[in-house]
Amino acid sequence: MENRSIQKIYLSDKNTALFECPKCHVSKESDVSKYKNLETSIKLKVKCKCGNVYEVILERRKQFRKGTQLHGKFSYHPLSGENQNGIMTVVDISKGGLKFKMPLEPRFKKDEIIEVEFNLDNSGKALIQTRQNP
Repeated sequence: MENRSIQKIYLSDKNTALFECPKCHVSKESDVSKYKNLETSIKLKVKCKCGNVYEVILERRKQFRKGTQLHGKFSYHPLSGENQNGIMTVVDISKGGLKFKMPLEPRFKKDEIIEVEFNLDNSGKALIQTRQNP
């Protein structure tokens, strides 16, 4: 295999993916609908007309997720019980949501809402305050 880096390819709304050879940069659109409903990560080997074989991962998410290390805080106010506040780190973010980790095991449950606050790493250090469903 000539190129060892693995590309992430996003599925379109038409269940197609656009593959671009990292060697010759020729693109080809292919039907990938048979992979749409699989629960596991999908890694494919693609062979280009130029002879280059490269690996891709099919990403089924609607939006690109950017890996980050943004520090912030969270607050959780359950219907019953004690409030929980603390620090967290946003580990990836997209237009549709975010993933974060906390130093302590959280007490909130699935489908409950928490508030998070952090600054982006852009030039303006934009403050983000949002309510998330864990």
